[in-house]
Amino acid sequence: MTKWEYKVVDLVKEIGKEETRVEGFRPWLRAMDLEEVLNKLGAKGWELVDMSFLLDKGETVVVGLFKRPI
Repeated sequence: MTKWEYKVVDLVKEIGKEETRVEGFRPWLRAMDLEEVLNKLGAKGWELVDMSFLLDKGETVVVGLFKRPI
């Protein structure tokens, strides 16, 4: 039976991190920014399972749920 490792990521904040930094990132989320960070996480073995768009104190939070086998 496959065992899984899970990761919950605030994708807007992840875009600004050094290892997944998107050149020319702006404070709003663009589809190209999101695509690039998803590809970088995918290259590390993470598979996107679900994504939610939430509103927190007037700011958009994009949460991605990822999994990969361990």
